[in-house]
Amino acid sequence: MILIFFSSARLGIYFGGAVGRRIGDLLELKKALLIFKSEIRYSALAEAFCNISEKIKPEVAEIFSAAAKKNGPPSQTWSEALLNAKTNLAAEDIDYFLSFGSCLGFLDKSMQENNIELFISYIDKQVAYLSAESVKNKKMWASLGALGGALACVLLI
Repeated sequence: MILIFFSSARLGIYFGGAVGRRIGDLLELKKALLIFKSEIRYSALAEAFCNISEKIKPEVAEIFSAAAKKNGPPSQTWSEALLNAKTNLAAEDIDYFLSFGSCLGFLDKSMQENNIELFISYIDKQVAYLSAESVKNKKMWASLGALGGALACVLLI
């Protein structure tokens, strides 16, 4: 019974932290895009991706290292790397970053920098929104987990 209760409570805490993990991935992507903005001035695209992957956390670095290793059009390699990565990003984030990848490789450097700025502003808006939601969701999921565990214990008695 105690095991059921604490397992349910822990599961609630885990689900409550999902938004926090998504925020972490978005902030790491923002860091990567800021690095990319400076790298794109001096490096080829694959080299820039490789350099970025060495400077950020592994969850997000996986996207850039996979895109650097694949051959083909930059938009295709970006899409494949993003879709195959194991991140905490939501489907709307992935869709947004897929559209970012569709612009890779054919814009000039100044247009690419403007595109990066657009995506950084998207990340800032998402992080602000998710931060407000995160506080509510953490409490809700932790409470639901504990209450669900208590209910399961009562039903088993």
